Amino acid sequence: SESDIDHMIDKLRQQKKTWKDVERVSQAGDLATIHFSGVSEGENFTDGKVENYKVEIGAGQMIPGFEEELKGLAVGAAKTFSVMFPEKYNSEKLAGKAAEFEIEVVKVEEPVLPELDAEFIKAYGVEEGDLAAFRADVKTNMERELVQGLKNKLKNAVLDALYDNIAITTPNALIDQEVQNMMQPYAERAKKMHLKLEDLQLPRDMFESQAKRRVALGLILGEIIQKNDIKIDAGKVRSVIEDMAKSYEKPEDVVNWYYADKNRLNDVQQMVLEDQAVDWVVSQAEVTDETVGFSDVMEKQQIEA
Repeated sequence: SESDIDHMIDKLRQQKKTWKDVERVSQAGDLATIHFSGVSEGENFTDGKVENYKVEIGAGQMIPGFEEELKGLAVGAAKTFSVMFPEKYNSEKLAGKAAEFEIEVVKVEEPVLPELDAEFIKAYGVEEGDLAAFRADVKTNMERELVQGLKNKLKNAVLDALYDNIAITTPNALIDQEVQNMMQPYAERAKKMHLKLEDLQLPRDMFESQAKRRVALGLILGEIIQKNDIKIDAGKVRSVIEDMAKSYEKPEDVVNWYYADKNRLNDVQQMVLEDQAVDWVVSQAEVTDETVGFSDVMEKQQIEA
């Protein structure tokens, strides 16, 4: 709807906002620069004092309750307050513990949104700088996202139904292998930080249930594909690649990039084959339609991602 487009354009403006110093107390949406230190159970866990740390009040970058305490403070103000770390905090030492913070406000800035003018519009590739053309371009991109969002929503519903209703034995070796695959990005991140994977203290059960689900669904879909002789549709593969390429400046180069490498092409082929298996399940199932808004679909996608 037009209101969805308005909301998306507002988000694009938010992404390009700048900050301006203000001489008032802080409020939600402001950027507060603070010095702070934290103590839990008598131990300082911030390695002394953290200086010139920027916090966008209300953005949720700090633990629950922290940003709320930053409201109503002017530059130079100092404050001491207590909040609880979440039970599932990434540090076992602090998870579920009470902490006392001492903060000092160094700077308060308010957001300044860019004007919705020709310069702003041209930055998003609409060379004529015309608002109507910009809205049309935004709408086209949103419609493409919506198609993909609805497709993913249906696919997740099918996979949930398969996993919940089909009993299958999942070999431990395959689960272990999938856990390793899921931990690989964390291992690469640890390496960049000059750490070992063990230093991140990632519990195995953080990955195990999801790994079991992935393995089970892989086996179930594999059986569906084999028993129903589902073959990769080359036309659908081409269509998927062309659709992915649309958001790039030179789509044809992106298409050629996929077809120039067998491994890249195989990744897309396997994704399409899985989608074809899902389509087959849908064709055999009782399907009920429901009406949903654009934001409902897209916000649900972000949560599941």
